[in-house]
Amino acid sequence: MHRSKGRVVAATTARARYWQLAALTALITFIAIPPAADAQQAGASRFKAASRTGPLTTARQPLSLLDKEQVKVVVTMSAESTAEVRARVPGHQISKQDHDAIHTQVSQQHASVEPSIVARGGKVLAHYHDSMNGMKVEIARSEVAGLSNLPGVVQVVGVPKYNINNAVSVPFIGAPAVWQGVPGFRGEHVKIAIIDTGIDYTHANFGGPGTVAAFTAAAASSTAPADPTMFGPNAPKVKGGTDLVGDDYNADVAGSVPVPDPNPLDCNGHGSHVSGTAAGFGVTNDGATYHGPYDEAAYAAGFGIGPGVAPLADLYMVRVFGCAGSTDVVADAIEWAVHNDMDVISMSLGSPYGVTGTADAIASDNAAKAGIIVVAAAGNNGPAPYITGDPGTASHAISVAAMNARAFLVNGVHIALSSGGGANGVEANSLKLPTGSVAAVILKSGAALGLGCNATDFPASTKGALAIVARGTCSFDQKVTNAQNAGAVALGVVNNAAGFFNPLIDAATIPFIELLQSDTPTFLAAPSPVNASITPANIPAMGTGTGGIFESGTSMATPHVAGVAALAVQAHKDWKEPGLRAAVVQTASPTALPDYAPRIEGSGLVQPIGATATNVTVHGDEGGHMGLMSFGVAELTRNFHEERELIVRNHERLPASFTAAATASGGVPHSVHLSRSSVSVRGHDEEVLHMTLDVPAGSAGATHDALGNVLFEDASGAITLTPESASNNGVSLNLPYYLVTRARSTVDADLRDGKQPSIRLTNRNGVIAGNGDFYAWGLKNPKSGKIAAAFEPRAVGVQTNPISATDSVLVFAVNTYGRFSNPASGEYDIYIDVNGDGVYDFILFCADIGGITTGTANGQIGTFLVNLKTGAEFAEFNADAPTDGSTVLLPVFASDLGITPTNPRFTYTMNAFDDTGAGEALTGTASFNAFKPSVSNALFVPVGPNLTVDVPVTIDPVEFQKTPALGFMIVTEDNHSGEDQANLLKIKH
Repeated sequence: MHRSKGRVVAATTARARYWQLAALTALITFIAIPPAADAQQAGASRFKAASRTGPLTTARQPLSLLDKEQVKVVVTMSAESTAEVRARVPGHQISKQDHDAIHTQVSQQHASVEPSIVARGGKVLAHYHDSMNGMKVEIARSEVAGLSNLPGVVQVVGVPKYNINNAVSVPFIGAPAVWQGVPGFRGEHVKIAIIDTGIDYTHANFGGPGTVAAFTAAAASSTAPADPTMFGPNAPKVKGGTDLVGDDYNADVAGSVPVPDPNPLDCNGHGSHVSGTAAGFGVTNDGATYHGPYDEAAYAAGFGIGPGVAPLADLYMVRVFGCAGSTDVVADAIEWAVHNDMDVISMSLGSPYGVTGTADAIASDNAAKAGIIVVAAAGNNGPAPYITGDPGTASHAISVAAMNARAFLVNGVHIALSSGGGANGVEANSLKLPTGSVAAVILKSGAALGLGCNATDFPASTKGALAIVARGTCSFDQKVTNAQNAGAVALGVVNNAAGFFNPLIDAATIPFIELLQSDTPTFLAAPSPVNASITPANIPAMGTGTGGIFESGTSMATPHVAGVAALAVQAHKDWKEPGLRAAVVQTASPTALPDYAPRIEGSGLVQPIGATATNVTVHGDEGGHMGLMSFGVAELTRNFHEERELIVRNHERLPASFTAAATASGGVPHSVHLSRSSVSVRGHDEEVLHMTLDVPAGSAGATHDALGNVLFEDASGAITLTPESASNNGVSLNLPYYLVTRARSTVDADLRDGKQPSIRLTNRNGVIAGNGDFYAWGLKNPKSGKIAAAFEPRAVGVQTNPISATDSVLVFAVNTYGRFSNPASGEYDIYIDVNGDGVYDFILFCADIGGITTGTANGQIGTFLVNLKTGAEFAEFNADAPTDGSTVLLPVFASDLGITPTNPRFTYTMNAFDDTGAGEALTGTASFNAFKPSVSNALFVPVGPNLTVDVPVTIDPVEFQKTPALGFMIVTEDNHSGEDQANLLKIKH
């Protein structure tokens, strides 16, 4: 019998014979032998167990135990919002009459479904008319999926929770040169809405009195209207705003309710810092408000607090945070900004795993379409793929990664050696850095850095030291485990290729610092012994009147870009938002960043001079997006070839000419071809430049390396238009291109019945080897659309990998209908009954490791086990789930479940949750014997390109009656995403 796509094939148990687990390898016969290099680690060794130090004390519970928890979503509806109407109108302005008519239509649509929401136990918290047509609803998690069935509802989207993520940095990016130009731009009359913790409008940096007494008096009446001399249309800097939440609001606290008032006085400090960076006047050394001149010469005398990037722009504060904690009212703040006709929105906040479909991302996109430049932080969760924060993932927002004038990286650190010199790096696991000076032990092997793959590589002096090793040979976990066991307080790993990397680490309990290959000579030249200090990379301090503090991260990077956007708005008065956004993004400088990589550094370092001086921008042909050339994800069984049109648009009257060149920045082998090497465009005209991107399929990258490490591959670089003869005011344009690549196998499976049943694996059209990973298929789930297809399960199976006579690593496999980006943004909860009493004893679930263990997501997915009788929760393993796939493998120790050779059977079922928290419960149960399975499983068979492998399988008819399986589930993570990653072969019984 043969399998075709979309159906399962069947075999009978009649001639099946019991198979012995120990003899598995002897049962595999090959029609053709694939190269050994294609093989990946098999068995339990390919799964990395978590460090075990006892139960987790602060861990989050699995979502299945929180089904009655009240969650917040936005129900979006079909009528157009004010922003969507404004997007179609020249100048993006509509009359008050039209505005009121839109509000009436939207309100009527809301009123038609609100009773149904209330009947489901929901409560409507807010109505959105301007930034989108939607209602914010608080409702039990279990009721969320049903809201999408109400009449007029387009979709139900998540409401993310956010946490709050100068005297050197402002001149570093070149702002003073813009201030003193002819004409000079300082942001006059440009309106910037800061969405943050509030603002200390009494501070001298914002034209206030600059005394502690003034702040104390303001704080005493912080819910009443503010003093109009410091806040309001006639104030020197802070022209308006509102407080949407009040001092006590914290979205993390159940029952906490926003208490709005008209006065956004800061009681946290973060919003004041952000506001000062974007548009503060500056404070002199003697504590007075600085009023100019704004030029480079002013820095010679120094500042108590340097001016912001756009020092004469008008500030509007929309307060969304209480004095502490998180917020979930960002969409409400964007609604305010659209209603009050802001020019720029700045959001120094973020929620990891951002997607384009959250309420805040939708509101951000609509605000941009209505003519507002939206600037949002990318987040401080590190460089893991797809962890970029909401609402920075909105298609029309400028997403800002962190850099500062001293250290240039997201999550950046600087290692300073006592012998002189040092290196900048990325702290990859968000653990506390050692303080002060510590010893540095630099492992060397001849003229190269040592690898740290053996415990003996680390000398006794490693205790209490920073250890430095090179990348390669063994896994990151092995290196960090060896360093930890030797007593290191931090580990630095120097790359063996250009750029930074994305380490998959589970074993680390000390900071893991990524370092550049170019730093190798620095470390090799360091003497022994040597010490090192590790430090993270002057803005106004709330309530001090005139004082300042130093902060870094994307929270402080975002207002720099918002300030540049304000300067661009002033410089290009007649441009529309897409052109203004492109002026900011495309004039950024990649060459200002060492080891530039588009995935983590976008277009480069923002350049105020270029953003205000350029007359030309480039328009991409895909979806009307400006600038960045994103080719998405390519799953390749043949070479990738795609052409794009780059529309070079001249907004002004003078002609401009450029030379055009493409430069690769690393990644998999690829080539870019431009249709011509130069392009000239007349005033108020356009020219088209064609580009093609080619990637050989065979070298596009598999999901794992030979050691089992999960890989993430891309093809990236930048197209640069360099002005000829000082045209375009000498400003170059840079357009990063980016493609995520996956070479794919096409492993298919046929169940062949006969005297000796077997499964034939074929890889006819694959460009790489794929592994047939065998599971006992236990659960099936018809596609319902209750949750996002990327996370909706299609099938679930289990295998057993004995590690001793009394223990085994059980692995549950989940295959989904669609392709997820980073699987750590969803969750699978497997209920397990180990004693046959019909009551579930454990939940095995997968989730973001950092999110569960520290409360801060890190982009890595792990498995956790909850004892439902005691409530104890333990970390189990790193889950195996490559990005851009449809398979999640959840390992767990059988012994942790109380499963032994004398108690080998268990029953299980599963609940699934997508990245919004919406859930789906699978119907039915499955059973399995961990020490005497009823069907062949845990085979791991590599199949090379154009090869075929026959794998004999057996079925134990006696055990099958006790623990039946639906059939065989053959998982191949290197196959195309979706159903192709799991062949389902049904057994008739």
